[in-house]
Amino acid sequence: MDGSLVSRPTPAGEATGTCYKADVSALFHQILPCEFFQAALWKAKVCENNRVYTSAVVVWLMICQRLQAQGTLESAVLELLGGLPSGFWPMPCKRLERAAGEGGTRLSQQTGAYNRARQELSLPVVEQCCDHAFQQLIQQAELAPERRLAFFFDGSTVRMPHCEELVEAYPPTTNQHGVSHWPLLRLLVAHDLYTGLALRPQWGPVNGSQAVANRAC
Repeated sequence: MDGSLVSRPTPAGEATGTCYKADVSALFHQILPCEFFQAALWKAKVCENNRVYTSAVVVWLMICQRLQAQGTLESAVLELLGGLPSGFWPMPCKRLERAAGEGGTRLSQQTGAYNRARQELSLPVVEQCCDHAFQQLIQQAELAPERRLAFFFDGSTVRMPHCEELVEAYPPTTNQHGVSHWPLLRLLVAHDLYTGLALRPQWGPVNGSQAVANRAC
């Protein structure tokens, strides 16, 4: 998956939407089970206590956002409140246990906790998820063994929010009129030629002493 916005071409009714979501959820748990996240956290030396927004939950909710035409933080939280499989929490925290009990305190609909969990998500864990998902999906594609390993590349530049840290890391463009306002990032994604599956993207600054070309990303 390369982060492109994906939605079903035509709404086929609520039942079809439920089946669609169930299929994606089943594939997610097959490729990235909780055991994988536990191993990835250990490898990344990240200690994650029992909580509602575990790494597995956050990654799943972010995927749900991208699979919706108008995916928002609110829609992701509603996905959580609508009920996720218990497999997301092998050892549920007290908040989840209370919410599951009759008359218990329900989970909040506010997006702050989810947004904070997204920002705190470990980059090494996400990278492991991307690499593992690509390998698993390629294996499931059952491609002919004699096919050649081939990729095509898709590169672009991305304007980012203006802040001191991003301006330093990804310098804006300079021309005869002065310095641009927006930090610029160069992004490159390699796609498998036969399936279109994307490898983990590579990126770097467009300008400055650390600037990278598409071929170097």
